[in-house]
Amino acid sequence: MTRSHEHAGPHQALSRRRRARARAAAAAMALAAALGSVAIASPAAAQEAPSNSSRHGPNLTLVLADCASSADISTAVALAAHARNAAAACLSAEGVPAETAALIAGFRPDRVLVVGGPAALPSEVMDELAAAVRSAYRWSVVKRLGGATRADTAAAAAREVLGTPERAGHGTVTLVVADGWDDADIDAARAFAATLHDAAIAYFSPAAAVDGLPEATAGLIADYRPARIVFAGPADEAGLAAEAAARAVLDAFDSKVAVERVALAGATPAAAVDTATLAEEARAIFEAINRGERTRRPRTDADYLPWVALTKASGVEGVGSTLYTLRADGSDRVLRTVDHNGWQWHPVNGHLAWSDNDRRVMTATPEGEVHVVADESVWPLWSPDGSRLIVFDLDDIDDDGWTDRAEVFMSDADGSQRRSLGYVDLRTWYYADISGGMWSPDGSHIAYVTGDLDPESMELVRQVRIEPADGSTPAVMLADDAIIVRWSPDSSHLLYATPNDCDGDETDDSWNLHLAAADGTGQRDIGVIDFDAWSVLIIDLWSPDGKHFAYRALDPQDCSTDIYISNVAPDDGSEEGDEATHIVADARFLGWSPDSTYLEYGVETDRPVTDYLLPEQSWIAHRDGRSKRFIGEVSPSAYGWVFWSHDGAYISYSEILRDADGNQTGLAARMERSDGTSGVTTLAEAGNSLSWSDDGRVAYVTLHDDDGDGMGEREALYLHTPGSPDDDVKLVHALPAPTRVAIWSPDSSHLLYASGSIESLIGWFRDRGRGVSAWGIATDEPRWMHRLTTDVTWGEWQPTPEAE
Repeated sequence: MTRSHEHAGPHQALSRRRRARARAAAAAMALAAALGSVAIASPAAAQEAPSNSSRHGPNLTLVLADCASSADISTAVALAAHARNAAAACLSAEGVPAETAALIAGFRPDRVLVVGGPAALPSEVMDELAAAVRSAYRWSVVKRLGGATRADTAAAAAREVLGTPERAGHGTVTLVVADGWDDADIDAARAFAATLHDAAIAYFSPAAAVDGLPEATAGLIADYRPARIVFAGPADEAGLAAEAAARAVLDAFDSKVAVERVALAGATPAAAVDTATLAEEARAIFEAINRGERTRRPRTDADYLPWVALTKASGVEGVGSTLYTLRADGSDRVLRTVDHNGWQWHPVNGHLAWSDNDRRVMTATPEGEVHVVADESVWPLWSPDGSRLIVFDLDDIDDDGWTDRAEVFMSDADGSQRRSLGYVDLRTWYYADISGGMWSPDGSHIAYVTGDLDPESMELVRQVRIEPADGSTPAVMLADDAIIVRWSPDSSHLLYATPNDCDGDETDDSWNLHLAAADGTGQRDIGVIDFDAWSVLIIDLWSPDGKHFAYRALDPQDCSTDIYISNVAPDDGSEEGDEATHIVADARFLGWSPDSTYLEYGVETDRPVTDYLLPEQSWIAHRDGRSKRFIGEVSPSAYGWVFWSHDGAYISYSEILRDADGNQTGLAARMERSDGTSGVTTLAEAGNSLSWSDDGRVAYVTLHDDDGDGMGEREALYLHTPGSPDDDVKLVHALPAPTRVAIWSPDSSHLLYASGSIESLIGWFRDRGRGVSAWGIATDEPRWMHRLTTDVTWGEWQPTPEAE
């Protein structure tokens, strides 16, 4: 509409100017009153105030919400953190707080966003706010972002900061989801969102979670197709139902995005928002923006975080495993294949090799381009120096649907110079990725068991062979119908075994053990041994220095067993066979200390704790047979019985506790020096030991009885440093489930732990990881624990890439 104006005479113009000055003075008086000033501004002072018709400097956005509503103020803080030139401050259902009024008057924002519907902030408050804003800058825009519920309000705020889905693009944002009626989870979501780029907060209703996500929250997922969906706070029944609902929304558009979870590791919740503190932060942000120093809040840079490869149970009844690479905090996740056929990290340059569900072998760095290096192949194996790659082509000879043998191909790392090594039996394939199982540790030789088909008998011919990796000389055949035990760590020798028949041995684990040099010469018969073929997964007969090997000798007469240690070369330098050192009778060898000084052995009890692995009466002995020392009845973990520090100086273990009737009452986490010179240190009266870092810290779990009823309700994760005067470090105040497995990153900065029902490695494989989740946490500043995947079946950290 066009308005007409009459020409005013001098007196009329003066009258209008006087009225304008009066209105300005009244506005100044109202603002001063709002600020709680002692003195009321005079008309002269009002005349000197800057005009509210113009402003200078960068455009500023002030995001407001009622600080009494954790849901709305957290949404507002997240919006401000991810919007340009923005800061957040508080409103109140009673009006505009003095601190907020001072911000408006002092910085004169050109845009004010109000998070909260009429139920949270009534129209009277909006009118008061509009008056204060327009008094400071008349052209400022005031916009309410609100809905019928807090979930609707949060979704409206998210769309405001993210822009349209077309503008934002798919796969660019992180949606942090929390129970909108749980203040602790909301505060955690706000604190976590502040560490991210391009993030927004959304809510679900615990009362309706079983029926799905709120329509507004589901709409955000469907429209923006987030790169990450991270639920905040510990998972309860409603939270798990909300996760399933989010997964259903993703499935509707065939998204492979993982549903993650993050929780505060400590007992202290995220700090709530208060008016004064938020106003101070907003003032500092606006001042910095006006100085040209910043436009957005600083956020955590995740580029330094280590990478991990994880597999998750998938397919019918968990047959199959989905492979991801991601960082320790769950970021930069990449789906490699829905159903992998083997994978392995490059030992030197950080590349991952994997075979996808179409049996294509690929390689890539976690952030690099993917290269296909082989077709119709599975289970890639890097050479120890990373220069070559072995792959397998599986074969079903009798067309019964089961693999009988595999053809082996070797190539350069990029897939070039490919050549066939012939067929191998399935045992070679099964154990090939074990350290020292096929490649010699220096990469110069390979050992394998053939799987050639005899044309006359149509039976497989199994021969142990050693071959130079470069193919410079023909393969050397060592024995028929044999298995490979392992290469020595120094690559100088190979242990292999041939079948033996001991009538009294009902387990069929009787073998003849042999030793040969890397070139196949110097073959030596060690004797008859008792050897569980599957135990090669966790037990290595070789000492780490490659000079000794332990074995469980079997008496052919009565099938009794004794543990012996042999040396690769005789101690006296003679060419005669070495005289083996007897350690103990009727026991099982369980492993070496990292410094090759001690060995661990166990005597089985008749009281199983799982259906696969038995507890052991564990002992430690010097390799010369002296200094035998009883440790205790030790509960097995997924990685063995006793955990050694990396320098071999200490051991830790989980001792089984029993009552007077022999019933198991719990576990205790213990630690002691491996040479027995110190007493036993009890890490936890109720709990279990985990693993050691390269820098000498041991992780363990403590079961806490918080209510004093004699029953443990909460498991916590701690770190202990032997000899340190400092208290143990608590990493996690409340673990989500029992934790028996923990793997340190190569730089000891992070810990990957599995929480769920894990009693044995084989049991874990049997159940395909169902119900077990992998979590990651920083060990130096343990603020967040990140759930990296559910139903985890395996995980390995990327070896630290060598500098170029």
